Amino acid sequence: MTRWLLLCAGAALLGASTSDDEVTYREHIAPIIARRCLPCHNVGEAGAFPLTNYTEIRRRASLIRWVVMAGSMPPTKVESDVHPMTAGYLSDEEKVLFQEWVRTGMKERVNAPRPAPPAPMAWRMETPDARLKPREKVDVAAEGTPYRRLFVLDPELTEPKQLAAFDVRPESPFAVRQAWVAVVRKGDDDFAETQIFRREGLDSKALVGAWAPGYPHWQSETGITLQPGDRLAVAVLYQPTGRAEPAGFELGVRYASADTKQVSWVRLGRAEGTLAPGDGVQTLHDEIVLDRDRRLRGFIPECREFARQVRVLAVEPSGKRQTLLRINAWDVNWIGAYQWPESIPLAKGMRVRVEIDYDNSGHSAGGRELLPIDPVKFGPGMKDELFWVHLQFD
Repeated sequence: MTRWLLLCAGAALLGASTSDDEVTYREHIAPIIARRCLPCHNVGEAGAFPLTNYTEIRRRASLIRWVVMAGSMPPTKVESDVHPMTAGYLSDEEKVLFQEWVRTGMKERVNAPRPAPPAPMAWRMETPDARLKPREKVDVAAEGTPYRRLFVLDPELTEPKQLAAFDVRPESPFAVRQAWVAVVRKGDDDFAETQIFRREGLDSKALVGAWAPGYPHWQSETGITLQPGDRLAVAVLYQPTGRAEPAGFELGVRYASADTKQVSWVRLGRAEGTLAPGDGVQTLHDEIVLDRDRRLRGFIPECREFARQVRVLAVEPSGKRQTLLRINAWDVNWIGAYQWPESIPLAKGMRVRVEIDYDNSGHSAGGRELLPIDPVKFGPGMKDELFWVHLQFD
C-alpha cells in the first residue's frame, strides 16, 4: 500500500508540472518501451503483440498500464543483487511516467523527433560464425500442455573450435519458451536423449547453456572446446498456441580463439526426497564451499509444478549474504536464461547456497489448478518433483 501511495503521489507531482514538462510518447514513453518491452514485443518476437509505434502502444495502453502496476510482465520475476538478468522490469520512476502519460491523454508530441522504428527480429549477439538448423521439418503441436523436443545439430567442424556464444531464432517465436544446449561428443550417438536431458535431471558435464525469449544470448569468457565430429543437442520447450506452427529454429554460434580454460557446470541439489502433504512452505537447500577462487556466470534451475521460489546465495565466511539469483514466482512453463553479462569473482572459502521453496498444500498458485494433497516424490515422472540448480563457472 505504501508503495502504491508513493507512486500516486509521484503522478500527482508530475501532473502539477508545466506543459513543457508534460509526459509525451516521443520523449518519455518510446524510450521506456524500447528498453523494457521490445526484446519480446517486437515483430517476430515472442510477445503476443508488437509494441513498435505510437498507434500500437496507444491501442494497448489500458492493458500496459495494468501490467505495469501489477508487475506481471515479464512473466518470470527474477532478481539479482549483482547485475540485472533481463531488461524487462520497469523502475518506479518509469511506472510513474507511464501512469501520468495515460492520465493526461497519451500525447504524442509531434514536434519532437520521431523514434526510429525498431529493427525486426535479429541476433542478440554479433553476427554468428555459423547458423545451424534441424534437418527434419516438424510442427509444434496445436493443442496440449508445454513439452520439450530434442534436436541434434552437426556444426560439421574440420578442426577444433572454441564455442564462446550462441543465440536462437525460432521460426514461430510465440510458441517457443526456452531451449537448453549441450554437447554430444563424437561416438555418443544416443547420449543426448538418454544421458544429457534425463527426466531425473540434466547432466551438467555436457551442458553449454540456456536460451529464452527476452533474455540476453548465452556467452562465456572461456568457452567450450568442440572437436570434429562433436554435435550440439538442443532441447526446445514448446507452448502449443491452438494451431499447428513450424517448430524450426536457427542456432547461431560464435567461436573464439582456442583456450585451455573451459566452462564448467556444477550441480547442486539431490536426486531423492519426498514433499509431505500439508500447509506451509517446505524449503530444500544445498551448498558448495569454494576450494579456490572462481568466476560465476549463470544458473539453470530444475524444478517442476510444486516449486514456488528459487534462490541462489553467496555466503562469506563472516556470514554476510548476497542474493545472486531470486526467482520470485517459479513457473515451469516460463523458464528464463539466467546469466549475467559478465562473470563475477567469488573468493576461496565462500559458500554458494541454493534454496528452493515448495508448496504441497493443494493451494492454487499462479493460476494452476488445485493439486491433490498427496506425498510428492522426487524422480523422473512428470508428476514427480526435482531439486537441482546448475552453476556456470567461467
